[in-house]
Amino acid sequence: MGDEVSTDGPSPGLPTREELNESTDNTNGVDREDARANSASPDEASIRVEERSDGIDPKIDDLAQAQSLSVGAIHKHYCKDLLESANTLQSICNVQDTSITLIEYKEKVLVELRESYQLEEILDEAQRYYNKLVGLKTEMAALSKKSRELTRRAAYVKSVQEKERAKKEQERRRLERIEQDLAPRYSSDLA
Repeated sequence: MGDEVSTDGPSPGLPTREELNESTDNTNGVDREDARANSASPDEASIRVEERSDGIDPKIDDLAQAQSLSVGAIHKHYCKDLLESANTLQSICNVQDTSITLIEYKEKVLVELRESYQLEEILDEAQRYYNKLVGLKTEMAALSKKSRELTRRAAYVKSVQEKERAKKEQERRRLERIEQDLAPRYSSDLA
C-alpha cells in the first residue's frame, strides 16, 4: 500500500524513450543481411553470424541488439498497458486504504454500540431493582396501613372490653349494694 508506482520516469533497468528511439533508428541501419539473418531459421542465422569478421563477437552484438529490440518492443506494445495497470493498481490501493479506514471506523462504531448495549443492560437492571424497591415500598406502606388499622381496631376492642368490664363491675357493685341493703332487712324480718 505504501509503495507508490512512479510514472514520471522509466523503471530501473529499462531504457528511456530516447534510448528506445535511438535503438529503433539503429535497427533501421542494420545490414539487409543481418535483417535476413534475423528472419531466417535459427540454423541459418547462426551460420551467418559466424561468418562476420568485423572483430566484434557476434553473440554479444546480437544479444545486445536482441535486448534493445525486446525492450523497445515491450515499451512500444506494453508501456501504455503497464502505465494503465500501474495507475489502476494505485487507484485500487487508494480505494483499499479508504476501505480499510472506513472498516476501522465502522468497527469502532460497533464496539461503541456494543458497549452502549451493556450500558442499556445495566440501566435495565437498575430499572428492575428500582421497580422492586417501589414495589417493596408500596407493600411496606400497605402493611403499615394494615398495622395502623389493626392497632386502632385493637384499641377499639380493648376499649369496648374495658367498658364491658367496667359495666359488669359496676353492675356487680350495684348488686352487692342492693344485697347489702336488703340483707339487714331480711335478717330483721326473719328474726
